[in-house]
Amino acid sequence: MPPTFRSQDPIPDGPYKATKLWNDVIETFREGMALGRHRYKLKASSECFPATDAVSWLHARLIENPNFGPSVSRQQAVQLMQKLHKAKVFEDVRGPKHNKIDFADNGRLFRFITSPVKPQHSTVGRTPLSVRTSLMNVAPPEDNGSSPVKKKKQPPVEKEEMKTRVQAEEDALTDCQVLPRNQLTEAELHSVYKSMTLNSLRKILKLHDVGEIFDTSVVSGCHIHHNLSFVNKNGIVTNVDKKDQLPHWVVSAMRCLAYWPDKIEEGFAAYPGFEKDVFKVVKDYFDNQLQPLIPHELYEAFANVMTLHQHGSTQGALRLCCLFLSPPQRRKLTLLLRFMQKMISNTKLVLDEHISTRDLVVTTFSHSILMPQNEAEYDDFLTQYQVSFMVDNYADLLRVPEDLRLQIEEQVAYLQRARIKYSHDATLQVNSKPSIVYCEQVTVQEYESQRMTASQQALHQLLENVIKDANMNHKDKRKRLKQFQKNYPAIYAKRFPTSESEKELFPEKPRIKPALMNQPLRFKLKSLRL
Repeated sequence: MPPTFRSQDPIPDGPYKATKLWNDVIETFREGMALGRHRYKLKASSECFPATDAVSWLHARLIENPNFGPSVSRQQAVQLMQKLHKAKVFEDVRGPKHNKIDFADNGRLFRFITSPVKPQHSTVGRTPLSVRTSLMNVAPPEDNGSSPVKKKKQPPVEKEEMKTRVQAEEDALTDCQVLPRNQLTEAELHSVYKSMTLNSLRKILKLHDVGEIFDTSVVSGCHIHHNLSFVNKNGIVTNVDKKDQLPHWVVSAMRCLAYWPDKIEEGFAAYPGFEKDVFKVVKDYFDNQLQPLIPHELYEAFANVMTLHQHGSTQGALRLCCLFLSPPQRRKLTLLLRFMQKMISNTKLVLDEHISTRDLVVTTFSHSILMPQNEAEYDDFLTQYQVSFMVDNYADLLRVPEDLRLQIEEQVAYLQRARIKYSHDATLQVNSKPSIVYCEQVTVQEYESQRMTASQQALHQLLENVIKDANMNHKDKRKRLKQFQKNYPAIYAKRFPTSESEKELFPEKPRIKPALMNQPLRFKLKSLRL
């Protein structure tokens, strides 16, 4: 008969019930689970058991036990086996690295973990207290000259001497002051974003200073902060002014070509050559921009990163360089590169029979994306190669580097932490005035007086802010003042002692009596008189 749980009777509710059941399951499973030689994935192992056999065995035992009952499902047995696996009752026969995979009802092989057995506590053979020589109340053995070390008895320390020592140690302690959290200014915050991004770029490029390949003064920490913080799930920068975004008609034209001819918006006239005219509309818009999407001052950074390094490091470096763009430029670049990729992938779109769609698209928009300020330095082949690389990898290049964002957020939190400054710190010696370290206790009457004064001043200021708020309409202002009057009638009465003073805040508008009827209708009615 297979082993069953030790606790065949229901365990009453009370402390340690769950612990007793858990220990009972483990002991019964260890003793009752049959071990043998099994094969899994062309490899045989001995002294092990398959996962599915263990689930079947445990499920049958749980159903028989009154503490669990027949309502236990096989899935619940699998969950219990997962807990036993995580508790390291058994392990995968292939080694510890395979234990990271969750236990499942399959053919994986497991073996029990042999844990060292703790010795049972017993009083047999215990050394009597009277024989022990390690206790303090037992007299030490007589010195017969065999002990190599002799302990010198220390004289007792007097209470006054101890107080003197403690006082001297307290006087030697340096006074300190806990300063509140330091809120970074906008300029300091942007400086952190810029310095950490440039440092990450330096590490990727393995340079001593990124200033060797481009002018870092053109990099804006404000742009980096925005591009890391305001991005939607599609990787497009948000919180950009409407006037700086692509016009709606351009987006419609780009969408039309990207899904041509399956999706054509209503109102577009479909005629032979229509798609070529739409492509010319998009081309003309980007040709008429004052600057390319990657501005002239950042051309050197993008061009040098592309030419100096291999494919693997190029993508990481370009991803950081794309953070240097202003939010409107980054948004437009994302949409344009995605549009170019969809046009290249659209096999139904044929704009020129003599040139492939890829070559046509890259050639058309290269100078709108990357262009040096001095046209004499323009390399047509190199620029088209760089733009082609950006089109193929646009999703990765314009992805937000989460590792950099987390590092910057941790650094900002570190800089804004509360700090401790000591009295010898020069920053505390402002104008040679001693720093206040300890608080001075005040009486209860003084505390209540200060509390009331400070609270009333804050409430007076709040009331004035509501009264002087020019952006708040009269309806909301009346509602808030009425609520303030209900909660703080005394303060409200001081500000508006009479009803006339309250009316001055809301002057009555002159009422214009409406005409009883319009003039033409009145003449018609007169003509109807008998």
